[in-house]
Amino acid sequence: MPSYKVTFRGCLQDLDESDRNDDYVLSRVFFTLEVDGDVVGDFSAEVKQVVGGEAERGDIEVSLPSGYGGQLDTQKFSDAVRDYFHGLIEHHARAVRIAGVGYLRTRNKRFDNERVFEFESHNT
Repeated sequence: MPSYKVTFRGCLQDLDESDRNDDYVLSRVFFTLEVDGDVVGDFSAEVKQVVGGEAERGDIEVSLPSGYGGQLDTQKFSDAVRDYFHGLIEHHARAVRIAGVGYLRTRNKRFDNERVFEFESHNT
């Protein structure tokens, strides 16, 4: 059974991209992936959340790692991404309140917090 180590290095929250949709917030997490003790590379994954939705696990959609074609327990990987992402945003507000104006979205907010997740896979 393969073992995985995901070292998250940062997150770019609420990407301001030309094809964005105002119905959801698209963010990207950056990480290094190790499989069975060997570093296989640096990757990213997209995190999609409904605007105004709670930052709960079920409200967050996670993509597969961009550019990685190897085996991966996608459920455990998605759980790690959700835990990392939730840990970042629970301590930081997603919007700034300005008196008389309301809330403003902060786009392209960068977080440089490192966190490591390790898991083994019974199914790949």
